[in-house]
Amino acid sequence: MLNEKSWLREEQISWIREFASIVTDCIFIMRVEKDQTYRFIYEYVNKPAMELARITRRDIGRSILESNFSGNGEYIQERYLKVITSQQKVSYTDNVILPNGHYEARTQLIPIYNDNQKISYVLGVTVNVNQLSEKSDNIKYLNRLFSIYMDTTDNGVALIDFSGKFIMINEAFLKLFGYQKADLLKMNLKDFQPHIREKFLTYFNLLQQGERILGIELDLLTKDKQTLYTTISFTPIPDEKGEFVAFAAIVDNITDEIKTKQELTFTKDRYRLIAENTQDLVSIIDKNGIIQYASPSHTTILEYSPEELVGNVVIDYMHLEDKKLFMDDLYKAVEMDESTKLSFRLRKKSGEDLWVETNIKPVRNEESSIVRIVTTSRDITKRIEASNQLKQFAFTDYLTGLPNRREFIDVIVNEKEQVDQKQAERMAVFYIDGDGFKEINDTCGHEVGDKFLVKIGERLKGAMRKEDFVARIGGDEFSLLMKNVKNVDQVKYMAGNIIQIMKEPIQIDSVVFNTTVSIGISIYPDDDNDIDRIMQKADKALYQAKRHGKNTFYCYGEIK
Repeated sequence: MLNEKSWLREEQISWIREFASIVTDCIFIMRVEKDQTYRFIYEYVNKPAMELARITRRDIGRSILESNFSGNGEYIQERYLKVITSQQKVSYTDNVILPNGHYEARTQLIPIYNDNQKISYVLGVTVNVNQLSEKSDNIKYLNRLFSIYMDTTDNGVALIDFSGKFIMINEAFLKLFGYQKADLLKMNLKDFQPHIREKFLTYFNLLQQGERILGIELDLLTKDKQTLYTTISFTPIPDEKGEFVAFAAIVDNITDEIKTKQELTFTKDRYRLIAENTQDLVSIIDKNGIIQYASPSHTTILEYSPEELVGNVVIDYMHLEDKKLFMDDLYKAVEMDESTKLSFRLRKKSGEDLWVETNIKPVRNEESSIVRIVTTSRDITKRIEASNQLKQFAFTDYLTGLPNRREFIDVIVNEKEQVDQKQAERMAVFYIDGDGFKEINDTCGHEVGDKFLVKIGERLKGAMRKEDFVARIGGDEFSLLMKNVKNVDQVKYMAGNIIQIMKEPIQIDSVVFNTTVSIGISIYPDDDNDIDRIMQKADKALYQAKRHGKNTFYCYGEIK
């Protein structure tokens, strides 16, 4: 097409483009740029070349390395660099894979000089792929799909003819085995994996007859002789006459999976001697939370056999309220790469909840990736129950069973936060004191007096709303927290109702008592925005009620 002895110059580029637009050969005009290294930029690519190289209009203005996967890009870049270093034309061959076969593509790279006799462009002419321009739209579509798969799949894919010659290799294949594309194009399959040469010959015979070979497990070697555990599928490829001339090898690297299984087997064996002779629950879960091993003790404690647990998600056996807490703490343990201890509830097969204390240990591989988590759990249900009882004692009045002053203050503080955050209305604090309770103790004894206080507590609980809170804060003094207060009238109604209920006679054994109460009330935040002062002002209002004849109530805001 061009005189080999002549130089091409920049002023000839325009007619080269005109000529390229009507020919069926593939024409590339590449601009040469040099900073620290040479870059070859797609300046113009005709339609056949776009089909061949899978170049789109978006690649115009981009470099070879930017528009091709790295293995193929480096291979092409080296050929263009040779034009610069030799100042001559360079020829090379590559392969094109079509659904109906593969074809050899021969490319000539021709330097184009500027007025300073420097190479400013390189013309690429690829020939002997005329089938490309003659394909139907359907064949073009199939070829593009196959090309996209080659470029995007994580599996290594190589096209190999039946002489053992590599025709095309995708980027994943090169990375998997550690070779450069140029190395493999010069290598025969028998030299690529010499230790399984005989197996390949057997596969060749089957593939040439058109049989597909799927999911064969093979141990292959990388360039630096590292072992890869793989599964390989082979698919024969026919030419336009229907004769099988090559095959695709699709390699799935399962090395991590095999090593994980091997390590898990070792781990199970290591833990089994201890796990099968302990009452603790010993589990091994993977990074996705799937149970891989469960000790026999699960049968006794959780009523599940190990076989029922393995393969299921560990949090499926947890109390609903504890799942998020467990996952949050587990994430922290993994991030900090350290053991951690958690307490949560597991649900037995019978539906009963069981409290366990669990030690969690993340296990990492050499690359610092989590491969499994080992857990040991101990039943602490009785300890939790005992702790809850102690807590109940600490916050409960021993006589009436009502919350005590300590619990009352905690509830007020919590409700204050709700009001401050506008998640609740105002709240009112009632101080309630018996009128003449001391006389009951003096005349009838403390045993009757104690029973009387219990009755008073029961009446107060009956008078309040479901959301309100009543406590005994000492002697014959009670307090009530009225939540979600909308107005003062609502508070007064509650206070009046308590006054009336308390007027009704109380019978203790054979003795009937008539008694009354006095009530002092403060409202948050109307009367104050400090908890201590709110309680003090409720006490002042109580004093005012006592002072004005008892059997009545006062709101702090109405004290003159």
